[in-house]
Amino acid sequence: MEKIILGMLMMRGLTIYEMKMFIDDNLASMCSNSSGSIHTAIRKMLEKEFIRYKEEDNKKIYFITGKGREAFNNWILQPMDRTRAKNIELSKMFFFGLSDPAKRKGIIKEYIERLKEEHSKLKAIYKKIILDKDNIMDNGIKMAEDDPWNEEGFKKNTFTGSIEDTISDVYKYQLAILQYGMESIEFEIGWYSKYLKNVNF
Repeated sequence: MEKIILGMLMMRGLTIYEMKMFIDDNLASMCSNSSGSIHTAIRKMLEKEFIRYKEEDNKKIYFITGKGREAFNNWILQPMDRTRAKNIELSKMFFFGLSDPAKRKGIIKEYIERLKEEHSKLKAIYKKIILDKDNIMDNGIKMAEDDPWNEEGFKKNTFTGSIEDTISDVYKYQLAILQYGMESIEFEIGWYSKYLKNVNF
């Protein structure tokens, strides 16, 4: 959770409520969106001096420090590790032989329906992002230029020296993760549907 929050604060200063909304809208499939997890991570990062906050209009706006940017940059350049991506729900299938046979097919069918709902949501978001690309880019550039809380974040990670290039890169990789999410769900739907056809419950 700490690295996710540092990533968000690299882009701009945020309240805890805004962090939660961002996770709900963009990262719910990757991490917990519970307020408790966010508060715990915030407390730890304040202690490490990775972040600070200022109060404005009775709200705490959190922003990244130079130390936090360094921690973020160290983390993001580490090789990706597939073993850290755990799907605890697969353990249900592993132990399914211990469940009531009369209920197994229904559980899998219900899961497939949930996957289809999630896929539809992601597809709608994807279409909206593609159609609204110019507006998203313009808003991202304006946000990066105008955010008073971002002196140690985004502005110091524009490696080409161009805010426009960096916003374009952010858009490109976030879109790629959305595509990954849709294709992962498509694979699961296909796998579980095939399993239902071929297995005698």
